[in-house]
Amino acid sequence: MFMDCFRRRQDGSALILSILILGIMFWAVISLAFFARQMLNVSNRQERSFESDLVFLAGVNHVREIFKADETPETDSIDDPWMGEVEIPRSWQEALIVTAADEESKLNLNWSSQPALTYMIKYLSKAHGLEYSAEDLAEAIIAYRTKKLFDIVEEILLIKGIRRQDIEIFKEYFTAAPIYQVNINTAKEPVLKALIDTTAASSYIKESLLRALFACRNSGRRISKNELTAQALVSLWHLENTPGMLMALNQLIAYTTTDSQVLSLEMIYRKTYKASVIFQPLAADNRKDIIFWHETRIAA
Repeated sequence: MFMDCFRRRQDGSALILSILILGIMFWAVISLAFFARQMLNVSNRQERSFESDLVFLAGVNHVREIFKADETPETDSIDDPWMGEVEIPRSWQEALIVTAADEESKLNLNWSSQPALTYMIKYLSKAHGLEYSAEDLAEAIIAYRTKKLFDIVEEILLIKGIRRQDIEIFKEYFTAAPIYQVNINTAKEPVLKALIDTTAASSYIKESLLRALFACRNSGRRISKNELTAQALVSLWHLENTPGMLMALNQLIAYTTTDSQVLSLEMIYRKTYKASVIFQPLAADNRKDIIFWHETRIAA
């Protein structure tokens, strides 16, 4: 009797132990399968990320070749094939979108005068509803760059009070690239107005310069390197040949150029990955031409 009871207990314990072992094995298999699936997903993401890196690099090289093929390299303009949405090979068209902009079309955070910065910030506040004191922010930018030059426009977020949601607006009108002049043929209208407004000229001369410059731009006429002199512009724009006008033109010319050296690219690959790149297409060493490169995954 006692032995039968003992045997039943042993059988019951063995059954429970077997069930426990089977349960552990079951969860081990499930966990292993889940882990393998996760590793496969990571591997696939890494593979796609590596693929996007190669495509983005190909996009940069494609724009570089278009830029180098420019027949008028010293007279770059908004009509050049490397500006705006770039035409890319047909084999890429369903996968890659490339948009290029001229960094010389913007005000430089590191070298622009305080009056020019103030003018631009006032414009952005009015045109885009930014809520900043133009004078205070311009002063803060000057104070920041006195200690350390801006490497990228995003560094402006380190200035107290700058809102992250405004950074794209700042990037549209400001640059931190190692350039010291604005391209008179590609510069945005408020950028040119900021440069002219800060010249030591009368209101009449400033207004005359603005009318003449934008009449020239609107007609499709582009300024060549040889024409970027005070006397040439007086003749081309039919301006008054006075000492005050010549002084204002010389001040404007000191801050302007007609060719571009630094481009910014926005690239989207298969609507999934986005790359923002700033580079020098004519750099002697292609390994050192990238100033800024940032990739993100686009949220679904």
